[in-house]
Amino acid sequence: SQIGGCDALNIDAAPSSGGLGRSLYFSWILDRKNSNITDVNIEPMDKLMYLDRLADLIASFSGQAFDVDGKICQNPNCLDSVGNNSAPRYKNCFCNVIQIPFVSYPSGKYTVELTVSNWQNSESSPASISVTKQLKAIPIVTIDMYSSDSNRMLSVNRS
Repeated sequence: SQIGGCDALNIDAAPSSGGLGRSLYFSWILDRKNSNITDVNIEPMDKLMYLDRLADLIASFSGQAFDVDGKICQNPNCLDSVGNNSAPRYKNCFCNVIQIPFVSYPSGKYTVELTVSNWQNSESSPASISVTKQLKAIPIVTIDMYSSDSNRMLSVNRS
């Protein structure tokens, strides 16, 4: 998959299953072995800084599928700056979806890995998705599929 210069990285793992009605736990990581920055104008130490920052940001999306109080799932998209001189807090956090603006990241290949587990600590096999960040604008193409039968599932994998 490719993302353009001004696009966001969006990965939705909400259709994951195995919780039997209970909340699943999503563990997101940046696969550093399969991620690299290809922009030749960036110094090696700066490349490491970008990857470190992105790895921390991706890991912050780890947690329960939905965490109303933001106790475990503390992704930056659910940080609520309450106002009235109150401290910001996390609320209504969804950790089954990653949404990261990618405009500030240089061109390169980034691989995100996800593992899902349930309340019995049964864990899925890791699933990876790699995206290539381009500096130019690229039209966004999506596949949206719906089924009225919850037992019917169509998996789409791109490599």
